Amino acid sequence: MIKELVMKHKLPWLRFKMANSRFTNLGELLNADLSTKVMTGIVDEEMMDETCNCNALSLCEDGECLYGGDCRKKMVIYGLKDKTTDKIYYGKTVQHLKLRTSTHFTQVWSLVDYKRNPNDPKKKTAAMKSDSFAYHFAKLCGDCTNSNHSRAKLKQVVSVEVIWQGEPIQCTKSARTRACKICMVERKQIMKALRDDKHKVINENDDIYAACKCSTRFHKFAHIDSDALRTRLTQKKVTPKRKSKKACGNRKPAPPGQENRQQTTPELVRLLESPTRLIDTNVPGLPYRSPCEHPSNLHLAQRRQWDLEQATPDTQGIDV
Repeated sequence: MIKELVMKHKLPWLRFKMANSRFTNLGELLNADLSTKVMTGIVDEEMMDETCNCNALSLCEDGECLYGGDCRKKMVIYGLKDKTTDKIYYGKTVQHLKLRTSTHFTQVWSLVDYKRNPNDPKKKTAAMKSDSFAYHFAKLCGDCTNSNHSRAKLKQVVSVEVIWQGEPIQCTKSARTRACKICMVERKQIMKALRDDKHKVINENDDIYAACKCSTRFHKFAHIDSDALRTRLTQKKVTPKRKSKKACGNRKPAPPGQENRQQTTPELVRLLESPTRLIDTNVPGLPYRSPCEHPSNLHLAQRRQWDLEQATPDTQGIDV
C-alpha cells in the first residue's frame, strides 16, 4: 500500500522501515544469573594487572613512570593530556597501556616524516593510519630530527591517566558487536567531554561513530574459589519424588535417626577439614602447567628430577 502511494504521488524520498523489539523472558534472566554465579571467583590469568617494568628508555627524565605505575594495565579507557594546551585525547585499549601509547607516539613521527618526504609511498602508507592524536601533536614535534627525539619531547608534554578499567571476560563477550562494552564507555566519555567543553577535546567525530575494533581471544582461566566448591558439595541433595516400584522394593530401610543424614565422602571430609593444596610441577623448558591438586606421576618425576639437578652443585670443569 505504501509503495502504491509513493508511485501515485511521486514521493521517491519516502522510505518505510519496520522495527521489532521484545523484553527479556524469564529463561534468559535465569541463565544470566546462573552464568554470573558460575563465573564467580574465576579470572583471566593473561589479562590480570602486572607491575611496572619500565626501563631507562621508557622512564621520564626524573626517573618516574610516565603512567604512574599503570603501564601494564589492560582493557582500559585512558586519557592523554597535552600539558601546553590542556586538551585531552580519549582512547581505549585491550592490550597494555604503554604499548598503545607507544603506537600513538610512533604515529606522530610517521606523520612528521611524511610531511617532509611526501613522495615516499611507504611513508604515505604509514601516515594514512594517523588519528586525531597524531595530527594534534605533529604540530609540536615538527622540529624533531628522528623518532627518539619526538618520543622524548612527547614524554615532556603528555600526561597519561587511566579513566576506567573493565572486566576482561565480560568485555570480551561483547567484542566485535554494536554493544561492545569498552567501546560504549569510550563513546560516553568522549560525548560527555564534548558536552562540557568541546574545545578541550582532541578526538573527532570518527572516534564516536567508528566500528568496534576490539579483538576476541580465548581465556586462560585461573584461581577457582574453593569456598564456592565447598559450599556446593555440602549442600543437601534433593531426591526425586517419583520412583519406580522395583527400586523402592529393593531398597533397604535406613537405621533410625539416619533417614536424612547426608553421605560422607572422603572428598567432602578433605574439603571441610583442610584447605585446598595445589602442587606446582612446572619445569623450565617445558610447556606451562597449571598447579593442580593431583598431578600425574610423570609431572612429579620431571619436577623431582629438576629439583635434584638444581640442588646438585655443578662440578664440570673442576679438577679433583
